[in-house]
This record gives sequence, C-alpha cells and structure tokens, in this order.
Amino acid sequence: MSYLYTTLIVAHKIMAYYENYIYPIGIAIMFYLFCDQLSDVLYKSNGFNERIKNTMIMFIVAGVIGLALAQTIFKTNSSLKNPNIKLGIEIGSVFLIIYSILRNWYSVTTDIKLIIIGIIFGIIIWCSYKSKALNNQNEHEKERKKEKSNKKSAEYNKYDKYVDDDDITEDDKDN
Repeated sequence: MSYLYTTLIVAHKIMAYYENYIYPIGIAIMFYLFCDQLSDVLYKSNGFNERIKNTMIMFIVAGVIGLALAQTIFKTNSSLKNPNIKLGIEIGSVFLIIYSILRNWYSVTTDIKLIIIGIIFGIIIWCSYKSKALNNQNEHEKERKKEKSNKKSAEYNKYDKYVDDDDITEDDKDN
C-alpha cells in the first residue's frame, strides 16, 4: 500500500513539474492542426499552386494573429490570463510562420524573401533588446533586495553592541 502511495506521489510531482510544458505543446500542436485543416476546407476547390500560395498566406496571417492574441488577450485580461494557453498559442504561431516560410521558400520571389528576412532580423533585434532590458531589470531587483537585506542585518547588528561576551554563559554558547 505504501509503495503505491509513494509511486502516486512521485508521479504527481513529476506531472506538476512538466505540466508547464505538456499543455503548451499540446495547444501548439492543436493550433497548427486546426489551421491546417481550415486551409484544406477553405481552399479545396483551388488548383495546386494557388492552394499552396493561399495556405502560406493564411498560415502567416494566422501566426501573426495568434501572436497578437497571446500578447494581448491572454497576457492582460485577468479572466483569460493563463500562461499555458499563452505559451501554447505563441509556440503554435511561431511554428506556423516558420513552417510556411520554409515550405515555400523556393517559390517565393526575391522581393518577398527580402521582406521576410528584414522582418525576421527586426524581430531578432527586438527580442534581444527586450531580453537585455529584462536582464537589467532583474539585476536591479536583485540589488534592491540585497540592499534591503543589508539594511535589515545592519539593524539587527546594532543591538549586538549591547551584548557583552562576558554575559554569555556556557549554555548560551551551546544553543
């Protein structure tokens, strides 16, 4: 009985740890599959080349809309604020955009390739800037916490000067 109980406790802890990764990946896969099936239904009567072109455009638009929704609604709205859904839609959107670009890269004109590369370059610069700003903010928070901790320890240490080492007994030293 105790072995089963211990096993269940361990399984629960493992699932709780991976819960933040399992649900977003599942949501991302379902978002991609939904968009893929939607493109099949919408463009089933089109010719092959037109279908591929429309699917690429739809995937990019769905990816951008998904990223916008994840960054606005699922981040700021308190009733819909859920980090698993937000992360899942972000991952699914990025995957849709990357998949549509890589799948049709050789059929895209050079002008469109230049625009795509420029947008990706801008996104990379923006993400690195935001990452640097976030790191600086975290460093400032750590410094503030350290200063606050130092103030508290200085406050406690000011009372130490009133304690005379001769007043400490052997029992106090053991504790």
